[in-house]
Amino acid sequence: MKRFTKLLCLIMTVSLVLSMFVSCDGKGGIVAVYDDIPVYESEVQDIINYNLINYYTANMTENDIELIMRDAVKTYVRYLALERDLAALGFTIDEDELEERVKATKNELEKGMGYKKWRESYRVSKDFLEEDVRRYMLSELYAEALQDDIKVTEQEAREYYQVNAIDQFATHAGYYWTSILRPVRDVNDEAERAEAKKEMDDYLAKIKAGTMTLDQVKEELAKKYNAMTGYPNAMYAGEDFTSASAIIKMTNDTEYQEALDDIDAIYANRDPNADEKSEEYKAYMNYLGNVFQATTYYALQTLEPGQVWESTIQSFVGCYIVRLDKIETTNNFIPYEEVSGTIIETLMAQKLQEDFTRYFEALDEKYAISYIFEAASIA
Repeated sequence: MKRFTKLLCLIMTVSLVLSMFVSCDGKGGIVAVYDDIPVYESEVQDIINYNLINYYTANMTENDIELIMRDAVKTYVRYLALERDLAALGFTIDEDELEERVKATKNELEKGMGYKKWRESYRVSKDFLEEDVRRYMLSELYAEALQDDIKVTEQEAREYYQVNAIDQFATHAGYYWTSILRPVRDVNDEAERAEAKKEMDDYLAKIKAGTMTLDQVKEELAKKYNAMTGYPNAMYAGEDFTSASAIIKMTNDTEYQEALDDIDAIYANRDPNADEKSEEYKAYMNYLGNVFQATTYYALQTLEPGQVWESTIQSFVGCYIVRLDKIETTNNFIPYEEVSGTIIETLMAQKLQEDFTRYFEALDEKYAISYIFEAASIA
């Protein structure tokens, strides 16, 4: 509740600062001009609110707020200019596809926290989603327009491989595994925890019965539980690696139970109901983390590659299903020939992003864009 209250205060601060501009026809003040076309406060309020809440951190300063406001306005105006620029090159948005994408996104939001609640949580109007999807599609159009001009040479790809071989293309001795997560918003909410466990138990039963694969479950969960639907903890899942030298050795039930008993003793002062800043609460969170680690370690040493652990695993962010993918017994490098395609795609994406950033910023001069707020105190 404190976090939500502070966010509302930040949004009110934004509105107060924007209100310093001269009002015009009820649209609010003019915050930018591009190609002699004015952009009003009312047009940028949505993107400012969304970015402010999306990038909020507890230690945010007034200067941080000003930077978010400025970047939001620049993003809004530059995309207007970008759409004009792409149209001149013969690349335009397919309005029917835009409508379908907006509809699909709304449906996904409805499955999660609900579209109306999502809009309320980000303080955006009904127009924002379509505007945001349009911006995304414009980025795609830009990539389509420029992709033939972006080239990656064999030398560049091999140099990338040499520089990043150890970090990206080494196969270290150890366990390669995948976890999928049904996140919870509040780990201390017993009802929510039980609901998450039941859902994952049902999914696990389907995996064991062969009616679903782990990857299919992962895809379903990703649609339902993500940052957009109010579950930022969903990031704590995916492919993982545990070094053979770092893993706690547990090869039977007795050793596993001994490990659990040790964890129980170490964090005996844990209290899930204590103040979140207290040592007792920290001990509780560490307890959950260590139990998850011990159970996962035991699973990795018990499973055969391709197998899924027999039960779901609780953690401080939700409920997991774990699969062992492969075991490597020696340290090696993946041959360049096997990853050259991935490297070229990576370098292409990097070059496109770098080119887009330069192009995006150059639109200011091309369309004589001026940001009126930069002359104010928030510059």
